[in-house]
Amino acid sequence: MDGPLPEEMGPLKSLLDHLGTEICRFVGDNTKQAQEDLQMGLTATKDELAFVKKELEETKAMVHSQVECFRGFFTKSPTDDLKPDYMRAEHPDSMMVDNVTKGSRTKKHEDLEKNYTRLRGDYRNLFTEHQETVQSLNAAQQRLEESEKRQRALRVQVGRLQGHITRNATNANELIDSEVKGKLEHIRARIQSIVKKYCVGKVITIARPSQELVNFDNEWLKRSKPLLQQYTQHDVEEFATYWVRSKIYFLLEREIFSKEVFGLEDDLEAKFGEFERLIVKHNPDTDIGDWRALTLRYSKALNMEHQQLPRETALYILHLFIPWVAANPENAAPTKGNVKQYYVPPQLKTDLAEICQAAYDLTVMLRQSADKYYFVPIEEDTRVDSQEHEYFEPDHVIGSTSEYVGSKVWVTLFGALVKESQAGERYIMQKARVICKAPPPLPDRPKDE
Repeated sequence: MDGPLPEEMGPLKSLLDHLGTEICRFVGDNTKQAQEDLQMGLTATKDELAFVKKELEETKAMVHSQVECFRGFFTKSPTDDLKPDYMRAEHPDSMMVDNVTKGSRTKKHEDLEKNYTRLRGDYRNLFTEHQETVQSLNAAQQRLEESEKRQRALRVQVGRLQGHITRNATNANELIDSEVKGKLEHIRARIQSIVKKYCVGKVITIARPSQELVNFDNEWLKRSKPLLQQYTQHDVEEFATYWVRSKIYFLLEREIFSKEVFGLEDDLEAKFGEFERLIVKHNPDTDIGDWRALTLRYSKALNMEHQQLPRETALYILHLFIPWVAANPENAAPTKGNVKQYYVPPQLKTDLAEICQAAYDLTVMLRQSADKYYFVPIEEDTRVDSQEHEYFEPDHVIGSTSEYVGSKVWVTLFGALVKESQAGERYIMQKARVICKAPPPLPDRPKDE
């Protein structure tokens, strides 16, 4: 390969040497500038670190000074700073004390000393009371725990005794909710069917054997008059059946369901009832359910039941049907003088006796349970605020609007049956059935002329 000519290599070499020199100078200058910039940055950073360190030292010294100040405040007497100069450890012998200033500082010293002494006394008294209160609370807590322990032991002992005495009665006394509901629904359905069968058509006014029945008649007349202004005669006759059903429940509740009876003869009911109340009075925690169940079982086996109660109640309820029975031509009897006579259908007597006997049997069965069962009637004019109510549901809503929500209870067809366990838990077994009356509609707005 041929190389460059000698005369051509001279300028090229000079050019290369010149370029090399320029490159070295450029690199050297830039490297030196970078080193200077780096050195300046390091110096600035070091200055900032020194400034921060100085601030930290000053803050540390200030905090230490404050700590020492507070430590001195809490460790020395609050009156040290108020001592006259001549009483301090360090004072010049040649310093003269002004009498006025001395008296003022002495007065401040005395006041502060009194306040200090009073506050220390109050603190000590409060601390002592606190200690005594804590001790009293601890002692009371200990007594409470011991009392609860003794109570648990006594309950176990009583339970063992009851289990030994009535060991064969517990399982037989457990009621099945579905069975109770079935019996109750049967009674309600029978009342409804009997009333619909016999309370039909017009009624006549008859003499009543008791003032209560007279009051029932007057109350219905008072209720029916406003209804006749809004409804047809047929509607009011249907409303009358609701009224009779409500009174049948009222009498069943009063004469049978709410009676504190054992299902025994009258001369034994009061005695056994009083004995039960004495048991509960002397020992409120006693479970008398098993004892009561055995009493009822043996009284029934010995034919000691109060069989007259359902029959007497049925005869009294019969009077509610007489206005319809007497007005029915099929029940007419030969007239004696000017007094119209009538026959009472034998089937009506049988039906009412069956209802009252079923109510009586249900009551006796509920009384055998260790749980408590009772009926709750719904007060008249109770307002319906929602579609679902805890205690009742409607059989029908009367009124021009027939709107359930916003209506009020008109009559109670049958009360709600509530079951209350021995632990105090309440359960609505059957909701009450009611008739509600919707509010009258708003009057028409006057038309604009």
